[in-house]
Amino acid sequence: MPRFDLNRIGGLGPTTLRLVLQVFGTLCVIAGIIGVFVPLWPTTIFMILALWAFARSSPRLHNWLLTHPRFGPTLQAWERHGAIPAWAKLLAVVSLAASLAIVAFSVHSHLVVGIVAAVFAILILYILTRPNAKI
Repeated sequence: MPRFDLNRIGGLGPTTLRLVLQVFGTLCVIAGIIGVFVPLWPTTIFMILALWAFARSSPRLHNWLLTHPRFGPTLQAWERHGAIPAWAKLLAVVSLAASLAIVAFSVHSHLVVGIVAAVFAILILYILTRPNAKI
């Protein structure tokens, strides 16, 4: 996985950037944990974002996520192969479809519903074209 050269980022020093990425990663972990308990709140995407941030700021936290008993196998499959488990693909597609239905019934602008539908279609296409993870 390519790393940022923390010494070449303009404006922020390497220590500040590491701290910003660690805070971002921590907030993503918290959001992911909330997703374990709240229906239709995503978990995996927040953990992937946290993994990305920790890979660039904290080897210890990066390793902690990769070896976590619940999140580790899925994150390892993503990091190594860009793979998503079949059950996660199904859950994502169903969640996106349910979200689109909610938007369609609650928003009265055809333009907004059309934009949301187009974005969701792109997301679904991306998700379904990822390899299946063998977890």
